[in-house]
Amino acid sequence: MRITICLLAVLLLVSCGTTKVNLAVNNPTDISQIPRIVILSDREIEQEIIYLGKLGPGQSTHRSMKVKPSRNVVVKSSIDKGYDAWGSEKYTIPKQSNTFSINVNLGLNGNYLPNDSSAIGQIGNTLSDLGPNVGFKPIDIKNALSTWFGSLVVMIPPSKEQSEKILYQVQPSRFSNTTTLDEFKFPETSSINEVKVIGKSSANLAANVPIYGSIGVNVSADNLYNVHWNMNGFGMVIKKDPDRWSYIEVIESFSNKEKKVIREAMEQNPSAVMLYVNKFYVIKNADFFVKESRKLETGGKLSVLSFVTADGVWTFESVTESHKQYQDLVINAGGITVPVSIVKVEDTAGSKTYIYQVVPRPDMMQKEYLLSGAVPSKTP
Repeated sequence: MRITICLLAVLLLVSCGTTKVNLAVNNPTDISQIPRIVILSDREIEQEIIYLGKLGPGQSTHRSMKVKPSRNVVVKSSIDKGYDAWGSEKYTIPKQSNTFSINVNLGLNGNYLPNDSSAIGQIGNTLSDLGPNVGFKPIDIKNALSTWFGSLVVMIPPSKEQSEKILYQVQPSRFSNTTTLDEFKFPETSSINEVKVIGKSSANLAANVPIYGSIGVNVSADNLYNVHWNMNGFGMVIKKDPDRWSYIEVIESFSNKEKKVIREAMEQNPSAVMLYVNKFYVIKNADFFVKESRKLETGGKLSVLSFVTADGVWTFESVTESHKQYQDLVINAGGITVPVSIVKVEDTAGSKTYIYQVVPRPDMMQKEYLLSGAVPSKTP
């Protein structure tokens, strides 16, 4: 009887020395995590670790265990390759309780970036106002106004294989009129934004959109980039023609020598067109700030400056920032084909007049073109 009473006393003492802890762990984040229970000793040292397996987004798990009263329990989590992702507050096991429930929602100290399509779309939508990337080398507005805006260009249109070939050009001062810097009005536009993009996934953006390829993003790299921009006065500007101005009358006023040059250029090059350059894509002022991330070492700890992508974990801690500024620039230049022109040429005796009707091909009539950067020819 005495032995039985002593055994019951020992069992009662043991049962009173622990508390049953019922733990529920939920993963409301968008990334799979590996939670673990950490039981701390009296000295706050990790005494026991219980791993709960991988939890996908929206998944939950439950676990029951015996823990001594007054001990602290912490729930921590990691992601693939051992990155420490999150830690909960301390839960102290009460002294006078047979059971204790803990319900934990996992967090994420870093930022999950499943893809950057939205960010690329934002940049593309903004920079698309500067026209497509056709290889035009940006030039300052003052120079562009005197050489391109309002000029007449006889050219072979650009193709996938090569840029346009300029056969002849009449400067703005002789064809329509020269727009001065004081007369020129930049668009009343502005854009301020900050996005994260993966270098290699924005390669198409660099190939198709002006400026982006030159702001400092390496489009062949896996690295994550933080791109911040502040743009003002950007977009398309159409030249306002002078009052009672007619391109036919201007062409007819050209010298015989000039008319012959134009006529021969058109006749000898069946694909040639005459282009009235009346469109600019411009920037009044733009600042681009770019940070290139570095890859976080395997097993590192995530922070607010960490970003998780399909290719790993990147951090913007202790990285430098580059700055590119663009001011008073023409990013693209283009115009429309002159639909029909009549070039009258007198013979040397002046007794006869030969009329040459220069008509672009039907598929090119009124078609718009952007110039890809050929150097303007000098007029005779």
